[in-house]
Amino acid sequence: DPVLALPSRQKTRIQSIVTYDGELSEAGSPMSVTVKLEDEIDLSRGDMLVSPSAPPEVSRRFEAMVVWFDPRPLELNRVYLVKHAGRQVKAKATLIRYRVDVNTLAHAPADQLEMNGIAAVEFETNEPLFFDPYRRNRTTGSFILIDPLANSTVGAAMIYEARQPSEGAVESEGRARVGSDQVGVTPPERQQRHGHRPAIFLLEGRSALAKQLERSLFERGFEVLVLEGDTLSSEALPLLLKPLWSAGLVVIYSSTAIAQANRNAIKALAADCAFDLALAADDREAVRQVLALTESLEIRSKDQRTVN
Repeated sequence: DPVLALPSRQKTRIQSIVTYDGELSEAGSPMSVTVKLEDEIDLSRGDMLVSPSAPPEVSRRFEAMVVWFDPRPLELNRVYLVKHAGRQVKAKATLIRYRVDVNTLAHAPADQLEMNGIAAVEFETNEPLFFDPYRRNRTTGSFILIDPLANSTVGAAMIYEARQPSEGAVESEGRARVGSDQVGVTPPERQQRHGHRPAIFLLEGRSALAKQLERSLFERGFEVLVLEGDTLSSEALPLLLKPLWSAGLVVIYSSTAIAQANRNAIKALAADCAFDLALAADDREAVRQVLALTESLEIRSKDQRTVN
């Protein structure tokens, strides 16, 4: 297959995929493999091989939702280290756009971010990052912040979007121009684009089923993702869900155990589109139950969807 190397932007092809047990015809996450390329190109730790038809964003400026861990507040224009997808670059926060009230999910102006606080922050790095929005790819859409003096993790973040046009060949010619006279996208417009209303499904103790549901809904044309809750604090959960909800996505919230406070927060956000279900023990029957429920979310008729 053809691949694009980043940051060099050199194109080549995969000649073979090698493992300890021999060559493979294909490989996927989380396999560890050796890739032989047809051409000799320079690749270093943290570089990426991506599909030329679906490259990531490339930018030094971006907005991210940050959960702050350190007793000392986030300092604007101070140099931190960003650890992202195998790379480590220098970065500084240039603006705190707003703070999120974890109790009401309301946005409030803020000039600092304190311990256990959550805020939308704009960053600038000394080198371009290659990323996808978190809603599309949880691995390339997230990073951690490190204090370079203490060598301690001070925050975790999910990338929303670039704050300037992507650099180089990764910018698509069809991307809409953003001007001061444009009106923001409304929820009905997003729903019309997706073909469905947003929803949140609560799934307790069934991580394998969560992946099956994600695949089934994706194949039916839904914009869907799994949010794994075991590593999320109760303070971070509402913050993570609100932008996904606002973007019109169907979210499968999967956790070993869901606290009642989290259930209440989800229901307060999604109302009648929050599904806390007692599903069948058989996974295939459980999938059928959920698919039946999602019919109420559809906006387009079924013949407009891709069904496999």
